[in-house]
Amino acid sequence: MRYWINTVSRDHVQGGAGGFTQVDHGKDTRLKRMSKGDGIIFYSPRGERGAGEPLQRFTTTGPVRPPMKVQPPEGQQQAQAPLGHRL
Repeated sequence: MRYWINTVSRDHVQGGAGGFTQVDHGKDTRLKRMSKGDGIIFYSPRGERGAGEPLQRFTTTGPVRPPMKVQPPEGQQQAQAPLGHRL
């Protein structure tokens, strides 16, 4: 079992309530290393992406679930990881 940290703004963490997260700006290198049962911890430097108010907190955790196919919106190449999400 390994633990992973994903650094994203809080609004993107809350947007992940659908059971997935986006990582590494569309690259899947870390996703290939994740396994079912690994843990993922989210750190949010800001409340909103870009110019949001500084937050600098861990915002949620969850277990990584088995891989699933996720189709990104048309024109986007995003690597996504399924997870068990608790807020």
